[in-house]
Amino acid sequence: MRIHRPILALALLLGAQFVLSGCLTIPTIADRVVELVTTTSVADTLHAVGSTNFILNDTGLFDVNSLGLAGILNDAGIDVSNVTGISLAGVSYQVITADANAARNINGTVKVSCAGGPTVDLVNPFSANAGAVTGEIPVSLSAAGVTQIDALLSQLLTAIKSGPGTVPNGFISYTINGASTPTSVATDFVYVLKLTLNVQGTVKTKMLTGS
Repeated sequence: MRIHRPILALALLLGAQFVLSGCLTIPTIADRVVELVTTTSVADTLHAVGSTNFILNDTGLFDVNSLGLAGILNDAGIDVSNVTGISLAGVSYQVITADANAARNINGTVKVSCAGGPTVDLVNPFSANAGAVTGEIPVSLSAAGVTQIDALLSQLLTAIKSGPGTVPNGFISYTINGASTPTSVATDFVYVLKLTLNVQGTVKTKMLTGS
């Protein structure tokens, strides 16, 4: 295809002006520090079983020292020195073996005590159906329980940053209480209580820039 000389000259002139005006950018690769959030969780499987007019009273422990935080950070590419925080992200339950009575319902509370501290609500009182298998169902959090757990997780982070270390008495003890209805039939179902945690940190990565 033939290009007329006046048109070619005009194109070259416009190209030169475009470069001189600074509008043309050449991508380069530069190091950037970015914020990253990864999640981990601890869970307990519980069997709610009892006679008629049954009152739930399940207890257990979560050991924060068993989180395997070093492996989690390695998988996410976060050096422990660059971790900025660990915090409770949410609490959920899941019915994995349904009660034989499809109308089975639980009205309950979950309370926690961290490292021997006072017993406080972890979640707000909730109502749950246990007559069918479910996926994970989030429960509304109580500020008092979140504060206690976050304080314990902060101790864990400090211990790990100081070297291979653990938190003395690093347990989250919990109690689940609730009334099971209908009361005319014995209760029998299996469920999972799960705590999800956020791990925040920074990583260095290479990114394309415009200058």
